[in-house]
Amino acid sequence: MPRARGRRPEVAQANSRPPTNSQSARGIAPSYMTLIMRLTLLAPDIVEAILDGKQVPEVTLARVLEPFPAGWEAQKFDLS
Repeated sequence: MPRARGRRPEVAQANSRPPTNSQSARGIAPSYMTLIMRLTLLAPDIVEAILDGKQVPEVTLARVLEPFPAGWEAQKFDLS
């Protein structure tokens, strides 16, 4: 998650250069970057619980890499 948050500003500036160019220069596969960037869409309280190691047992890496709702309230219901 920290890695995904660290890349967010870089991707947000995509109008200056395509993200795939900067990813390729760093040896990052676009498919990996897509998975990591999705994690930045998780609700802040879910992220905080994961980083603190206090997430519910159902919230695993495999689970958060599966499709999840965009809305934060729906995520709380879906990921708990």
